[in-house]
Amino acid sequence: MSVKHENLCELYCVDTDRTQQAEVLDFTLHRHLTVAIAGNKITLSWNPKFEHYQGKMAGLDFTSDGPKHYNVRTTR
Repeated sequence: MSVKHENLCELYCVDTDRTQQAEVLDFTLHRHLTVAIAGNKITLSWNPKFEHYQGKMAGLDFTSDGPKHYNVRTTR
């Protein structure tokens, strides 16, 4: 079984109280999430206490629940 994820996710800026769509560049479930938004790359790490991804860039705090992911059953 493998995990597939969508190419977009919601990215919330805590400081400006805005939510935007971000393109997912790299994703490992409950480890890390790398997204691109407005030409900038932001890496977020999984926070098990709050159960979402957190990261910082240019003095701003970002959070995300990550992209929707699906378990795909593969057969031979």
